[in-house]
Amino acid sequence: MKVRIEEDNLCYLLSSNVLFKTYTPSNHNLIEGGQNSFNSTPTLTRVGRGVCKDSAGNSNSILYSFPNKNISPIISKGEVVKPSSNSLSFGVKWELVLAVLIPLLLFIVAPNLYCQDYCAVRGKVIDSLDYKPVFGAKVWIAGTRLGCLTNKLGEFNFDSVRVNKYKLMVHFGAFEKDTILEMKKNETISVNIYMRTYYTEDDLYHSYKSHDMVVTATRHAQAIQDVPITVGLVKGELLANRNINRLDEALLHVPGVTMNGDQISIRGSSGFAFGVGSRVALLVDGFPMLSGDQGDIKMDALPLFNTEKIEIVKGAGSALYGTSALGGVVNVITKAASIKPEFNCRISSGFFNPIRISQWKYTDKLQFNSSADLSYSQRIGDLGFWLSGGYYNDNNYRKQDRSERYNIYSKIKYGISQNFNSTIFVGFARENSDDYIYWNSLDSATYPGDTNTKERIVSSKYNLFSTSNYIIDTQSFLTIQAGIYHTVFNNFYDASELNYRSSSANAYNIEAILNSTSGGLNLTYGLKSGYNTVESKVFGGSNHQILAAIYSQAEYSKVKDIIFTLGVRADYDKISNSDENLELSPKLGISYKLTDDLSLRLSGGRGFRSPLIAERFASLPYSAFKVVPNPALKPEKSWSFEIGANYNYSIKNYASTLDLSIFDNELADMIEPKISKASAGNIQFMNVTHARIYGMEISHSSLIFNLLGIEVGAALMNPRDLDSNTVLKYRPKISGNIGIWLPLGFMDIQAEYRHVARVATIDPELLLQIPNADVRLPINVIDLRTIFNIDKISNIPLKLTFNIKNLTDYYFTKIPGNLAPVRFFSLQATLKL
Repeated sequence: MKVRIEEDNLCYLLSSNVLFKTYTPSNHNLIEGGQNSFNSTPTLTRVGRGVCKDSAGNSNSILYSFPNKNISPIISKGEVVKPSSNSLSFGVKWELVLAVLIPLLLFIVAPNLYCQDYCAVRGKVIDSLDYKPVFGAKVWIAGTRLGCLTNKLGEFNFDSVRVNKYKLMVHFGAFEKDTILEMKKNETISVNIYMRTYYTEDDLYHSYKSHDMVVTATRHAQAIQDVPITVGLVKGELLANRNINRLDEALLHVPGVTMNGDQISIRGSSGFAFGVGSRVALLVDGFPMLSGDQGDIKMDALPLFNTEKIEIVKGAGSALYGTSALGGVVNVITKAASIKPEFNCRISSGFFNPIRISQWKYTDKLQFNSSADLSYSQRIGDLGFWLSGGYYNDNNYRKQDRSERYNIYSKIKYGISQNFNSTIFVGFARENSDDYIYWNSLDSATYPGDTNTKERIVSSKYNLFSTSNYIIDTQSFLTIQAGIYHTVFNNFYDASELNYRSSSANAYNIEAILNSTSGGLNLTYGLKSGYNTVESKVFGGSNHQILAAIYSQAEYSKVKDIIFTLGVRADYDKISNSDENLELSPKLGISYKLTDDLSLRLSGGRGFRSPLIAERFASLPYSAFKVVPNPALKPEKSWSFEIGANYNYSIKNYASTLDLSIFDNELADMIEPKISKASAGNIQFMNVTHARIYGMEISHSSLIFNLLGIEVGAALMNPRDLDSNTVLKYRPKISGNIGIWLPLGFMDIQAEYRHVARVATIDPELLLQIPNADVRLPINVIDLRTIFNIDKISNIPLKLTFNIKNLTDYYFTKIPGNLAPVRFFSLQATLKL
């Protein structure tokens, strides 16, 4: 068959079920579609019918174009192209083979798309201030998997849209616009979208309106106002400005989140558990990152330098995420590869303020903390990747509390075809640190309670996982994720000595998620399998844990302005020779958009956490304590309820966002480390507590006089131990923060104040081993930074940041017997090429 060539841009022409190549105009058809996220590699997208004609004049062909790709011509203008009889079938087989090899699973889904009514949507996004086309705006049809980026002419188009009533969404920067589309059979709708794309001095306040998209709450992209549960966000820009390289530091300013050592406590879900276990599920790009032995979070083993944002789901999340999501979920979402080659470098160095109390001072030298992070990112055709590395050296403000860390991370994504892409993530982190546990006494608060210099810990973390996305059609897609998280640690004692500690654990996970949308109904189905192995003398020798789950969730948005969510999950787990556990976790949520600016939400759900290998079988000396095993532990359980509202409003053109929620959490069979008075300080993990935590949470952001930005957040709660009718241990009743941002041209001034009320109760048995363990104060910390944007006054892409943490040099304790960081000065340089 001969094809009449009109211009010199490569495309594919499908006619009579035979694939062959030709050219056609594509500059006006550059869109990106069929993707689950907009920062992924562009794929082949159908853009029109009847554009090219064959030699017989037939025009019933389907035209495809390659967006944003550099493709060398394969044929010349006017060349006769002979059809290949096997090219199409070979492409499909190759695709499915790769889908099997990468995630190690095969799902064959063949939905029937016949007898459907379709229409098409064409349009252009135009700036409402200067009427120029908007290039790179995100356009998607709510409730479907159809999405794209506008081309250089601001154009977008969608073919084969099922007939229905839809909301067309457009997002660019901090601005968003939507319009309602009424579809009819075989109709082509043309629409122009006029929207703001940049700030002026008169409307800078728009930056404080909430336009964020989140994926963790419902396992698919959704506007934050539409989810039925409170979600907190930490942007990657904030991590960079604050020079944050540990997760616990990143979460300090999130309302309702407090830290008890390495324990993340969301709305009081966690107390102090000696570093074992987590009532918060931790993910990196959706992949679980809790260790296989202690089920804890390794705060230093996360790629924060290449993090786009951190999503924090508050409340029980076991209906979607299973064990450990009893209190919530934290998902670290990494950046996509940049379209152009990009090099980022951040170097920082600083020192701690000399201790002001003479008996605490253990040295006259300044104690430095320095770090360096490097990253390179690039996209080459269908392949996108980034590679990063970091080094951190902390001499610390306390004696024998030094640490040295480094890490390497890489993310590689390849668009294999128009409906299949795969991502591989590889990470390694290592830390060599002193094993500082608690102070010697209040009179020597910077000295360790144990002066043995052999108490050092070396820990390493390795993770490797792949994520494959297979787009079945415009209404459904399949995600398969599989990988391993390996953790190992040991101290510097000989293996024959009593104080020797070591553990090697593997956490294997594989999960398949199918999303489907039809007629206002979004369905999510999931299958998950996990297997943890532990080799450790202190955790009972060789042990293993089997995990399996099946879950489903339905979101119904057919009723105007209301989204109903209903889900349920069944989990099975068994540890070595212990009893089997079967847990059922339902959830219900309702989101109601009362007006364009006011959204209401209501949710309830069940959470649980299975006992860990470390909690069941731990047998080791822990400083002056001794941990003993308890194989009879039962799972923790919780019920979480919330009602909330999100309101965007303006006063004299000063835009503000207010979010309010009231919550009630019921927790049963809580696993806590119990210290025995009768057995000389033995610690045993036990199901000891039935508790209730209820309260309210509020956050507010606004811009005053188009100059001064203010963000305020607070949580007030009543944590009760229902068994003893006392305040639940290690839970503050009040916590809050205030952030201020003052942009002054090439210089920004930022300040944050953080308050955590004094906890009412701790374990009184700690006083038997830790001198002055009951000394505790409220936390009142001010951080100040000045950012010099050199790139705004010169051609040098450089930012300099002067940080002062704990500006007033306020002394307080983080956990019993631990002096928190004193005042710290640092200078940070960030270079982006």
